[in-house]
This record gives sequence, C-alpha cells and structure tokens, in this order.
Amino acid sequence: MSIVYLLIVFLVFYFVQSRIYEKYWNNNLAADIRFSDKEIFEGEETYMITTIKNNKWIPMRWFCFQFTLSRYIVFEKEIKARSKETMKKTFYTLLSYEKMTRREKITVLKRGIYSINEIFISSGDLFGRYKFVETRQNDACLSVYPKIINIAEFKIFLNKMTGEIITRRHVVEDPFIFRNIRDYTPFDSQKLINWKVSAKSMELKVNQFESTASSEVLILLNTDKYNSWDKESLIEESVRLAASTACDFINNGIQVRLLVNGFYRNTEEEVSIASKSGNTQTEIILESLAKLDANRTSRPMREVIEEEVNKNISDLTIVLISYYCAEELYEKVREVLGMGSHIQWILPKMRSEEVKLEPLENIYFWEVNEDEKTI
Repeated sequence: MSIVYLLIVFLVFYFVQSRIYEKYWNNNLAADIRFSDKEIFEGEETYMITTIKNNKWIPMRWFCFQFTLSRYIVFEKEIKARSKETMKKTFYTLLSYEKMTRREKITVLKRGIYSINEIFISSGDLFGRYKFVETRQNDACLSVYPKIINIAEFKIFLNKMTGEIITRRHVVEDPFIFRNIRDYTPFDSQKLINWKVSAKSMELKVNQFESTASSEVLILLNTDKYNSWDKESLIEESVRLAASTACDFINNGIQVRLLVNGFYRNTEEEVSIASKSGNTQTEIILESLAKLDANRTSRPMREVIEEEVNKNISDLTIVLISYYCAEELYEKVREVLGMGSHIQWILPKMRSEEVKLEPLENIYFWEVNEDEKTI
C-alpha cells in the first residue's frame, strides 16, 4: 500500500512540476549578451559579456543560451578560426534568484559591423521530460575598424605627400600645424602672441603656422575587380590603406573627403563622406569603412575620377587606392596628370606579383605579403 501511495505522490508531483515549469519557466528570467567595447580595430581584443538572471523561486536544473556567431570572432581558447558562421550554445544551472555573468575574451579578425540581434533560450522541467524554447530580441553591436598601417616605409611616403600639400598651401593659416616663432608686427592678432617666449626675449613674439586649412585631399577607394575570385587580401589591404591615409592627413590638420565606388552593407547607398578635418571626421570615415561592402561596385572608378576632376576644385589632391590597374583606369590617370591635376596612385599588389605598367612617377606600389591568408 505504501508503494502505491508513493507512486501516486510521485505522479502528482511529476505532473504538477511539469505544469509549473511550462507556465513559469521564462517568468522573471533575464538574458542578454553584449560587447564590452563599441568600437575596436581589426585584430584587437575585447570581451563578450553574457548576463543571465533567474529572479524567481523556481530553480532551473538546466538552461541553454545560444546565438549566431560570426566566423571572424575567435574566442581566446580557440585554436583556429571557424570556416563558417556557427551557433554558439552554452548550458547553465540556475538556482532560485541567482544571477550569472560570464566574460569571454574574443579577437575579431576582420573589419565590419558585428551584431547579435537575436538570442535563443531554452530550459525544461526537473526530470527533463519537457523542453521549452523562446526567441528574444537582443541589442549588441560592435564596430570593427580597418587596421591602421604603422609601417615606417608607408609613414615616410605619407609624410612626403603631406609636405607636398603644404608646399601648395593657400594664404590662410592653419592652427593645427605649428611652423616657427617670429617677431610681432602691428598687424598680428594678440591671440598669436607667445607670451612665454616673449617674456624670455623681452620682445613680443608670435606663433606662425603652416597654411593648409584650405587644402583638401580626396581619397578614392576603388572596388573595381578583375573577376569575382580576386584575392580578398588585396581588397582588404586597400581598405586599410584608405583608413591609414585618411587618419594621417586628418592628424596633420588637412581636410579629407572619402569617396568609394561601393555601397554600405545591405544598402544601395554609395559611400561618400564630405570634406572635413578633426577627430569627428576620423570616426566617421572609420565607421564608414567598417560598413563598406567591398564586394559590390556602384560604378567604374574612371567615371568617378572624371566627375571629380571636372568640378575644378582648387588645391585638391586626389589619392587613388586601387589594386585594379586595367588599361582604361591607367589611361584615365595619365589623362588627369596631363591636365595638371594632383593625383597619387597607391597600388597594392602581392609581393610575388609583377604589375606591367608603363613607368609613372605618381604610382606608389604597396606590397602585400603572400602569407597573409584570407580567413
């Protein structure tokens, strides 16, 4: 009789607990995932933070948290990058009114915008007989900027270009670039007086600056391709060169405009950033390059160059970044040079690759290592 009684009690408990979990398992249950940073550069580390809070009296013997993970996000203990996008699944055990926070170090291998907009949670009753599943919205976004190239050879090249731009300066002084100190004249503003130096010399001295405020650099990033299987390493290196060039000029107080014959990801809007200088412009350009879909071309670069040259903007320096060097583009660059326009071509190429072009002093070859594998 006692066995029958125990069996009845067990069955009642079994069905009651299953109904309780079915009805209340996701009540007062918070779950989300976020990144510890909003922006990083490709190759840098950040943290992925998962927070789960079971704010009710019902314990959860098992709880599954899963989301879609890009193959370019690599966890600290992973030996190698994944070959495709995967579903990351993690199991937890949650007691009553328990909160769990998990921080995992990650490295992002490629520029882009990484979002986790949807998470999947699931759990079950105490006996594992039933499984309950729910999809929730999530708001996690990480902007990964192109890596900035800090190699000495490239810095020397950029410094040379900056010097040439300063040589072609206008008469408007730029407070970003200090040149020297000279004697005060009655026509100088008191704002320019260097009081510290004046006190030492017992004569009024003023600061003198370079005059690049009216100079403008237009960076043209070309997404033209020979075919659909062009090396991705060349395409991505072109984006890095564009980011590095823009940052260097802006740091020197020069106004920079960016134009790409490509679209923002998942849109039909061409990437075009108006001419400005300052830290805000740097952020705008880096964010735009992170969002760039380099696999879609809006129009041929030769058309872009022709359109910009016809605007007759004074004191404009064009920097073309393009591994694509077909005859029609090469001839367009030669034509623009013949018109007296200032244009510099940065041409990335594989180290073992031979580019057959007639000599042109305005072409700067940038070699990409063969061992830089496409992920």
